[in-house]
Amino acid sequence: MKKTMILAGLVATASLNAAVIEQVIVRQQWPWSTDVKVEYKVTGVTSPVNIAVRAFNGEEELSSANLEASISGERYGIAEDGVGTFVIDPVKAFGTSKVALANFKVKLSLTEAASNINEVIYKVFDLSTGACQDITRADFYNGKVEDGDYVTDYTSLHSRFLAPSSEMVGDVLFWTGVTNNVKYKTTHLVMRKIPAANKVWCMGAPTTERGYRAQTETNHLVKLTQNYYIGVFELTQRQYTLITGQNGSLPDEQAREEADVLPVSGMKFGNVGVEKTVLYAVAKLRQNTGLEGFNLPTEAQWEFACRAGSDTGLYSGRQSSSSGLWSGCDTDVDLLAWFAGNSSGTKVVGLKLPNAFGLYDMLGNVREWALDMYSEYDAYVASFGAGWQPGDVVVDPTGPAQASVTVSGSTDVRTLRGGHYGLYPAMVRNCSRIYNTARWQETKTNDSGMRVILAITE
Repeated sequence: MKKTMILAGLVATASLNAAVIEQVIVRQQWPWSTDVKVEYKVTGVTSPVNIAVRAFNGEEELSSANLEASISGERYGIAEDGVGTFVIDPVKAFGTSKVALANFKVKLSLTEAASNINEVIYKVFDLSTGACQDITRADFYNGKVEDGDYVTDYTSLHSRFLAPSSEMVGDVLFWTGVTNNVKYKTTHLVMRKIPAANKVWCMGAPTTERGYRAQTETNHLVKLTQNYYIGVFELTQRQYTLITGQNGSLPDEQAREEADVLPVSGMKFGNVGVEKTVLYAVAKLRQNTGLEGFNLPTEAQWEFACRAGSDTGLYSGRQSSSSGLWSGCDTDVDLLAWFAGNSSGTKVVGLKLPNAFGLYDMLGNVREWALDMYSEYDAYVASFGAGWQPGDVVVDPTGPAQASVTVSGSTDVRTLRGGHYGLYPAMVRNCSRIYNTARWQETKTNDSGMRVILAITE
């Protein structure tokens, strides 16, 4: 018969905005596990609180740099009265493998939780049912996220990475474990919240930035008035098929061994009624989920999400090397993107390092359609608004009403962002803009794909 050993537990009664924690019970599930289960009751909660933990051997406090990392369960963002539990792994915390910790005690206290602790920062859509799972910061902290490894320091990903602007990204927290489960690239769609609302930032390339047609990327101040969610990965072939019932990629791409997790490619802009186009997928997503907020990003939404607090050519905080702009010799680009220096075709999504929002392949792999009609030079500047002058802020830009170029006689010409696997660093930058006709054609190439957003009103 299973035995449960009840250990001595310190009953903590701490007050915070009338909240009290009490009735603490500590159990060790021996002999099946050395893990220690802690149960508690919280009452009087008027705003979210966190539970801080101290551990003792008798009266001697056990000091451990690994204590926090050894605890999983309900400790963060507690927003209402009730009973909760968490588990301490003493082996991980203190390096002990003793079978029974008869003198082990804990002391619990309450601290005020951050105001954004229960903010939904990820949405995960089941593409078979349309159902959505909301994931909060507290869910990550409490260990409730499947494959829930996460990062709170962008520079920890690589020594070459520079810290992003905290004003633009807020406190960094993004999901690295999302790449460990193939379902997030096939049967489910993962979207990350982008905190863009009312932040003024510089869109486009400064005059000092070198790159292909950088002069068409006129630097200007932009403010987006709403937050939104955006796909963590470029939409894959399997995801597109589940959404629409068809695979929009070219036959050669569909035949590849890893096709399910390759980006859907060869995609024309199209319209809601034309199959195997990006707008057809958007229309089907709206229908399948009941959410009209699904769309392609505008150029401004795409670039804010791509930059993730950087003001440089690459979202890692680095610039492409001037000597490597037209070659494959660029280590910094290689860390982030599939481009001419390391690839001859599309690659599985999510293999390169992400930006500070946890978005993968924003540069390279396939270029991504934006909603905006394409314009450049004076026509692009005119789209900022009548009388615009440098220093003026453009609010929620959506591009011009009509493109300033034609392609194959068509004036329905849209913008693509981010570059693709066949381009050099000069064309694989945060600001890179290129264009193509939006109309459906049978002649396609496999370098154009898509990433969706979900608009929200708060």
